[in-house]
Amino acid sequence: MNQGLLRVTVMLGTVGVSIGAVAWTAGEPRRTATMTQSEGRPECPHDTVVWRDSGGIDHTYDQIPLSGEISGIPEFHDCQRFITKDGGYDSLFAIYAAFHLESLPCGLSRCGVGTAAAVGIPAATILSYGGSYSPLGIKNGFNCLYLWNPPDWKAAMIPQSANADCRYKRTVEPLPPEAVPLTVRVIAPVALPPFRDREYPPVARWDWDQASKQQSIGIRCGVAWCEVGGASSGAGLGYPPPLVFDPVPGLVPSTAATNAVTRVKGWFDAQFLAKRTSGTGSLKVRPTGNRGYVVPNPVLGDLQQSHFEGHWVHAATAVMDSDYQSTVHFAKGENRIYLCYGTGCRVPSTEVGCPEGTINTMWWARVVVPGARPTYRCVVYRGYPYALDVPGTVRWRWQADDETIWIKCPSGCCELK
Repeated sequence: MNQGLLRVTVMLGTVGVSIGAVAWTAGEPRRTATMTQSEGRPECPHDTVVWRDSGGIDHTYDQIPLSGEISGIPEFHDCQRFITKDGGYDSLFAIYAAFHLESLPCGLSRCGVGTAAAVGIPAATILSYGGSYSPLGIKNGFNCLYLWNPPDWKAAMIPQSANADCRYKRTVEPLPPEAVPLTVRVIAPVALPPFRDREYPPVARWDWDQASKQQSIGIRCGVAWCEVGGASSGAGLGYPPPLVFDPVPGLVPSTAATNAVTRVKGWFDAQFLAKRTSGTGSLKVRPTGNRGYVVPNPVLGDLQQSHFEGHWVHAATAVMDSDYQSTVHFAKGENRIYLCYGTGCRVPSTEVGCPEGTINTMWWARVVVPGARPTYRCVVYRGYPYALDVPGTVRWRWQADDETIWIKCPSGCCELK
C-alpha cells in the first residue's frame, strides 16, 4: 500500500503524535517518542519506519524484515494505543505478523526433519513508539515475539531496541536474560463442520482483557488461534453474535467460513472505542466502555472489483454495545457497511463529502444503522504494492480523533472516512 511513501520518524525526546491537523500529547513525560506524517497511509504500521536510536543514528526500514512484502498491508497487522489500568491510554504499539505465518508449524518442526524441542520461531515484530509494557515484556523500540509448539505451545518476548530484524535467530533456548516468557492459550473453537487451515487467517491482533486490565496478543498458531500473555482466562473482549450478510450473486460462503468470521478472532476485530474530551492545548482521548466489533462478510476475500461496479455490496457489519459518534456514526446493535465503485453508485451529492486532500478513486460507503436512514461516506482506497493473497479481514483503525475501519478491497484496502 504505497501511494507515496509515508515516512515516520521515531525520536527519543518529546511526546506527541501528529495525525493530520489533530494532535494528542501523552500524559506521562517518561514516554519518549515522536511521529510525524506527511502523505501515504497515515497510521502505523507505516510504509516506511525511521528509528532514531539513543545515539542519534537513524535506521530506515521500507519493510519490517520479518514481514517483508506484507509490511504495509493493514489486514495482517494491528496498531493501537494500549489501555492503562486507570482507564487512560499508554503509548502507541504496532504488531507486524510474520510473512507466511500459516507456515509457522513447518518452521517449528523443521518440516519433519529432526527435533524442534529447543527451537523457537519468530512470529511477529512489535514496535513501541516510546513506552514499555511489562506484562508482555515489550520495551521501547523493536521487540521479537517467539513461539514454540512441541510438546506444548509457549512464547517469549525478546527486546531488540533499534534492531528490527527478527528473522534469523531461531534457537533461543536457553533464553537470554532480557527475554520474558509468556503464557499461550490455544483457541480452537468447536465448529460443525470443523474449521480448517483456510478458516484461520495468518494475522496478528492486539486484545484486551477487561477483568485483568491487561493487553494480550492474538495470533495464528498452526490450525488454531493463540492468545499470548495477558490474563489466564483467555476471555479477551469476547465474540460478536452470529451475523447474516446480504448475499453476493455468484458467491456462496461455506458453513465453516460463515461461522469463522465471528468465532476466529483474526477475521473480526474488537476493542473499547475512544472518545474525545477537551484538554488544554491538545486533544485528549480516553477509552470508553463501548465495545465495538467489526466483522467481514465471509466472501469478502473472494470479491472482485466487478462485484462492486455500480452495486452496493454488504462488506462488513459493525456491532456496537451502545451508540458511537465519530466520523462515521454507529448505533447500538448491528450497523451494516456497504461498498460500491463507480458512477453507477448514485451517491446523493448532498449526502457525502470527502475531506480536502483525500485520495478517492470512486469508492463509496453506505452505512445502514438501526432505526435511521442510511448515510453515505467517502472511502479512501489504497492499492497493494504487490500481487498477494490477502485475507478478507476487517479491523478498527485507531486514530487520535476517532476510530474508523479498514476493509479489504479488491487488490487493496478501503478505509471509511
